[in-house]
Amino acid sequence: MKKITLLIALLVCSVGFGQISVGSAGDVNQRVTVQKLSDVDPTTYVNSNQQRTTNQNISIEDNSNSDVLSNTQGASRVFIPRVQDQTLLKNTVTTSSYLTGVFSYSDYLSNGNVPITRAVSSDRNTVVVNTNRNSGVIDTYTDLTTFNANVAGGLTSEDFGGSPVGGGISACGPIINSTGDGTCFLAGEIVDGFDLTASNGTDVVYIGAGAIGNPSTLVGANTFAEFTIVTFTGDPVFEVAHDIWNNGDVDTDYRVYDTGGGLIQSFNLNNTVQTENFFGIISPIEIGHIEIQGLNDSGELFGNFLFTAPGGGGGGPCDQMTVTPGGGVENGRGCSSNNSWVASNDFIVPTGQDAELTSLIPQILVNPGQTILTADVTLYDDVAGLPGAVLDAQVGIVPTSQPMIGSAFGLDLLAVTLDVTPLSMPGDAGMDVTYWIAVQVTTSDGGNAFWEDQSPDVIGEFLAFSPDNGASWSIPATRDGVYTYVA
Repeated sequence: MKKITLLIALLVCSVGFGQISVGSAGDVNQRVTVQKLSDVDPTTYVNSNQQRTTNQNISIEDNSNSDVLSNTQGASRVFIPRVQDQTLLKNTVTTSSYLTGVFSYSDYLSNGNVPITRAVSSDRNTVVVNTNRNSGVIDTYTDLTTFNANVAGGLTSEDFGGSPVGGGISACGPIINSTGDGTCFLAGEIVDGFDLTASNGTDVVYIGAGAIGNPSTLVGANTFAEFTIVTFTGDPVFEVAHDIWNNGDVDTDYRVYDTGGGLIQSFNLNNTVQTENFFGIISPIEIGHIEIQGLNDSGELFGNFLFTAPGGGGGGPCDQMTVTPGGGVENGRGCSSNNSWVASNDFIVPTGQDAELTSLIPQILVNPGQTILTADVTLYDDVAGLPGAVLDAQVGIVPTSQPMIGSAFGLDLLAVTLDVTPLSMPGDAGMDVTYWIAVQVTTSDGGNAFWEDQSPDVIGEFLAFSPDNGASWSIPATRDGVYTYVA
């Protein structure tokens, strides 16, 4: 059965690290003292009792010396996603889901034995234990009421009812969508807009209400070793919500990807096994697909599915985002106030649009245990591919949040949310318009900070750098910053 639910709209780094001392910005032959070994390449950096000149493999790419994180020796990059310290209660199931020969939900049919379950429905809330990769980009919701209050526009609903197989358990083949699968759903029974599949092209499964003690009809990957994939195929989707069923492990990995296949953000969710628990997300970036995976090959299911209705959406037409490369943090560009250095990334207003930036989330590397006290954000127009005239400047912004999302090069990586007084960026009816958003931060130790940058995911111009508080600009490398712009 399907329905459209309409809801009320609610719209919404200085240089060096580990105590690296540098001299004048233009002197590439200056001596650099590094006070701890690099985590990346011991041939590149030396300890505090030694010195090397920059022609002895100290990695500085340009005459500003603002980029000391680069690894020119080809060693692997180091990225360690942060996982919070935690002790998780491992729930015990009286009648095991892992009976001999039971590797999928379909196996319950031949075995004749199912787990004892706790019949708890979506009034039970998911616990978000931690987030990894680009933390802070996506808003999460653990109850339906709060989620509904924050949705912009309407939602499409799918409860997976109306199957000709009735209740019970049925393997549906490799895909469930609106065209029908030949077993579980007739053509037109499922709403348009998504494909439900399993990893490695294996079967998906239909679990009628009550078949394994579940209050609602559920679907997902049939085989416990595979994970569930929901790919959005219609109008843009920014909001997603549903109940999650943890089959045999309290932990579920939940991964959200953009339309190009890039990971926006991932979550670790913790729930009591064999109960239904609500989880919802609103992303400023259009969602391409999600992956739901019960840990330790435990199986996962979902139901009571909601996603952005045609014409709705939590994101804006001008939102812009890049992400950390799959291989880890590639580099960073100085952006801290202690040495007058500023980093800037461009912002493209699409043809026929006007933009108003309300928030930005640069990913910034700082010394271990340190935070960003304040940030200065400056809006520039574009002159020949570089920041030009100052259009707006906001100083002393205190970050709204700055979770540590990982570490690299011996530094902490922070996702720094900066909410700004809206920055107005008028567009043009006949062409895209480029602006520049510059960031300079002050850290809690008064030390160096670096705006993470990368080369695989470049939008518009490369990151620009100023060694003198924005008086002059250059593009020192073919990399773009890692950030989210919400407009």
